Amino acid sequence: MSPLAGRGREGRRPAAGARHVTPKYLSPPAHRDRLLGTDAPPQAGARAAGCHDEDMTDAPAVIDNQAASRFEYTENGRLAQLIYRVRPGRLVLVHTETPPQFQGRGIGSALVRAAIDRAEREHLTVVVYCPFARSWLEQHPAEASRVTIELPEAS
Repeated sequence: MSPLAGRGREGRRPAAGARHVTPKYLSPPAHRDRLLGTDAPPQAGARAAGCHDEDMTDAPAVIDNQAASRFEYTENGRLAQLIYRVRPGRLVLVHTETPPQFQGRGIGSALVRAAIDRAEREHLTVVVYCPFARSWLEQHPAEASRVTIELPEAS
């Protein structure tokens, strides 16, 4: 059972000091036609292959709830969070928690990106204790290279 279970945080609105953070994302890949080497222009009225903007969803709205020391995303009363601590010159990532309904949707990724965005903006070193954040940063070296990362030995 999670140490945060039962604390009644689900469905709460962000605290008064919370700030909305929009994660930066890499540019979307080129159209499928260009990737396949078929650069022929589309016929009049045809939709570009693999590009359906009306089907796109917005990036998850991640909130930096500084009063609670966590990045959070709430949907239908459920909370996903990346708990952190701020130390002089450092943003310490402690633990990521996402409900099963959020897994596989990029919510955890958005939480880590929000942390990297803040660290970059405030010139903080990111200290990573959270196993999810550590793994994600190892798999996304371009994002990790935006800031100084410290990976303490697991205890």
